[in-house]
Amino acid sequence: MLRIWASGWRRDLFFDLLPVITLTAFFNTIILFLSASHLLKAGTMTDAHSNSPIKLLWSGGWDSTFRLLTILLDERKPVQPYYFIVPHQRKSTRNEREAREKITKALLAKYPWTRDLLLPTVYVRMDQIAPDEEIKQAYKDAYESQTIGVQYEFMARYCKQNNIQGMEIGLHKVGDPNVTPRFIQFLSRVGNSHIFTYNLALKDKPEYVFLKYFSYPLMDFTKKDVQKIVQEKGWLPIMKKTWFCYTPIFGKIPCGVCQPCQQSIGDGMGWRLPIMTRYLHKVWDTALVKFTRKTWRKVLHKTKVRQHLDLLESDQ
Repeated sequence: MLRIWASGWRRDLFFDLLPVITLTAFFNTIILFLSASHLLKAGTMTDAHSNSPIKLLWSGGWDSTFRLLTILLDERKPVQPYYFIVPHQRKSTRNEREAREKITKALLAKYPWTRDLLLPTVYVRMDQIAPDEEIKQAYKDAYESQTIGVQYEFMARYCKQNNIQGMEIGLHKVGDPNVTPRFIQFLSRVGNSHIFTYNLALKDKPEYVFLKYFSYPLMDFTKKDVQKIVQEKGWLPIMKKTWFCYTPIFGKIPCGVCQPCQQSIGDGMGWRLPIMTRYLHKVWDTALVKFTRKTWRKVLHKTKVRQHLDLLESDQ
């Protein structure tokens, strides 16, 4: 009888405590779930911030801004922008700075979580980069066979002196299929990605000495391709704040005749220019003017390169 009574007493106690046990287990499960979620989220954020920032040459222009948005909004990775200041040569420096400020403000207003991913821009003055004889000579040798902007010479020096590899540059695919993209003969695709880097099979070329520091993530895209993508993603309002003209009229209006303006119109992006300067472009694009302009541009570019190299010689 005692065994039966004891067994019945335990059974009654168990059923009396069953709701309490069930409720306690339920709350413990909820607490464990929330704790695990918090740890997982914290771990994910830690991994994101532990990634090395992608180093990007950001002028505030169409191509580099598209890459900036792709890194931040699609890849959700930190990015370190760089801007090189060329004293007394770039009339659009102020316009580009204002464009970057407007873009940053619009970006943070719409996507505030990018504040932790977008690092402050590093400003580098060209005349404060130490000379490098190897890079200077390689640039001179390469320039004998093709026109290359002086920016690749001084940017390569900066990257070498600051141990930077893979600085991203916004070179893009040209809209005209008859025009060969710049440097494409020296580049190769990285795996199945959109990123191109210097082809190591061509290490014996002088271009290797200064182009090896850069990567090119936009070689698969024309400006029209980018326009389609940003429209689909809702980024166009931000992209409209970019700047491109080298010689703005009154310091504010795209001129329609400088090389970036000509390229924008040629790539089907004429809507970015006012009607007045689009008409000026038509006059500027006649055969005689085009020939004269092309010849004069070559003379000016050679003069600028000569001045740049002379400056390097004086710094030795």
